[in-house]
Amino acid sequence: APIVPLNREIGRRRRLDWVTVELAEMKQAKDAIGATVNDVTLAVAAGALRRLLIEQGVDVDGVELKALVPVSIRAFDEHGELGNRLTAMRGPLPVGIADPIERVRAVAAAMDALKGSKQSLGAEAIWGLNDWFRDFAPPLLLGPTAAINFSTRLFNLLVTNFPGPQIPFYVLGHELTHIHPIGFLARRHAVAMAILSYNGEVSFGLLVEPEAGVEFSHLAEHVEAAAAELTAATAAPEPLG
Repeated sequence: APIVPLNREIGRRRRLDWVTVELAEMKQAKDAIGATVNDVTLAVAAGALRRLLIEQGVDVDGVELKALVPVSIRAFDEHGELGNRLTAMRGPLPVGIADPIERVRAVAAAMDALKGSKQSLGAEAIWGLNDWFRDFAPPLLLGPTAAINFSTRLFNLLVTNFPGPQIPFYVLGHELTHIHPIGFLARRHAVAMAILSYNGEVSFGLLVEPEAGVEFSHLAEHVEAAAAELTAATAAPEPLG
């Protein structure tokens, strides 16, 4: 993973912001480009981080951040079973690409290549090893194996994106209007993005360490701007006449 200001020692404080965009706008973009909603949301995250890094004075030309992207490995016949079947892949965040459509295309091409590679199998083996360590190994060995998964040598930040229910949920007769997801910060990771769709909306949960020496006050605005930029770039032209 490239060396950027997002990866430095962090403290114990946390700040949470969130941004909500319309799922229809993400689908509009993915249909126009021929990608997936996951590709589009990763590209929006990359666009927001591009703005953040430029704001910090970082030269982003040609830079591609690496995101820890959890991926479901549940087989088709395992749907409906309890528990999680997840692994993690090194997803691309091409912050060096200025054009929003080209960013989506770059993400889509890279994710397609990853799905056809053996990276997810290797990640699954590491996570399976961690399961074995958790159950059988002495605590002294747990720290090093956990560090393998969340090393800044491999990843710049966590970006987790999961589809939620597209119908309204209710609690004691009251409609659940929004869901804002929260990720976590690993050591030397000052920002994490959790993305979740619910009932026609997509919420970006932005968790940061506010004293890590990076100015995060405009990160939510950067996400909004990146989403709006992509929506405008993929909108159908107005009919003449």
